[in-house]
Amino acid sequence: VGIYNGLITSRNAYKNAFAQIDVQLTRRYDLIPNLVEVAKGYMAHERETLEAVIQARAAAVSGLKAASANPGDANAMAQLASADQGLTGALGRLMVVSEAYPDPTQFDPESDYYDAKSDSNQPRWLLVEVTWKADFPNFVSLEQMKDDPRLAELLILRRGNRLSITPVERRHYERICRLGGLPEV
Repeated sequence: VGIYNGLITSRNAYKNAFAQIDVQLTRRYDLIPNLVEVAKGYMAHERETLEAVIQARAAAVSGLKAASANPGDANAMAQLASADQGLTGALGRLMVVSEAYPDPTQFDPESDYYDAKSDSNQPRWLLVEVTWKADFPNFVSLEQMKDDPRLAELLILRRGNRLSITPVERRHYERICRLGGLPEV
């Protein structure tokens, strides 16, 4: 009788243990549809951000062509300036999320971006990963940044620096976000 009771107790113990595992796994599996919906929403937003950048770039390229064709046309110059500000605003929605690393396409002779002068020890082209950060309620112009004494040391405002490769200090980033209308960063 003692052995039988021990066997029954052991059977009940493993069934109970598996029932607890079953509950946890069922709970986990039930959460996956929520995760999928969140990912779908995020992907839709990422697509919208990318499309906004692509459209803004196309408008800027078109504005540049029109201005290049007739540099004396004030209307063409105004359209170029407006398109360029739109592109700047669209790009401002992105944030770099990775360190720069060599663009592998520069080493691939099959790629449209192959660069015969690139060397794997000294790559000529670097990539960074970007993601959407936040929309600025207010557009922040280059002039606003130049006029702000708190941004006097911002590298991008110095002659000869390019936005694509210029780091931004945290204090400057926070100030630009405040100028753009974001209260807390």
